[in-house]
Amino acid sequence: MKELESYYYCVEMPKVRQGITEFKKEIGNQGKCKRLSYLYDRLMELDLELIERKRRYRDSMEQDRPYIERQLIASYIPEVEKEIQRFEKEINFIVNERNGRITQEMIEQAREYPIENLINVRRNMAVCPFHNDKQPSLSIKHNRFYCFGCHAKGDVIEFLMRRDGLSFKEAVNFLTEVT
Repeated sequence: MKELESYYYCVEMPKVRQGITEFKKEIGNQGKCKRLSYLYDRLMELDLELIERKRRYRDSMEQDRPYIERQLIASYIPEVEKEIQRFEKEINFIVNERNGRITQEMIEQAREYPIENLINVRRNMAVCPFHNDKQPSLSIKHNRFYCFGCHAKGDVIEFLMRRDGLSFKEAVNFLTEVT
């Protein structure tokens, strides 16, 4: 099972990422513009929905409606705000990607991605993908790793760079896309 997992991450995943990169180059700016157009349209719809929900909540307060009714109206507001933030992040990512830049915000977002989602971890230990490891020797704590066998260490970005042979920019872009 571990050999299959190692093969997947070391051989197949780089092929998939290369295919995605080629596809993105193929669709070019036209695809990005269409996606941005959709995102901006959806963001406007969400902004209007948020304004309407806040108005309905304010009206229910002024009319002294029952608590459960006000709570029901209010419960959707954080969901809409979260969705707005998600769309804004995607817009920022596409715009920054078009300029070829990586922002500090993108780096921080990438560093928050759980390393446990990239490797099978049990009791804060994993089999190290950087050397021929039979027993778990890779320690995972506070979203950082350290191998007692080969002494590899770093954060989630460094882990992805070493495991998949990515550049810093590619690793940050990948981690912000999957977040």
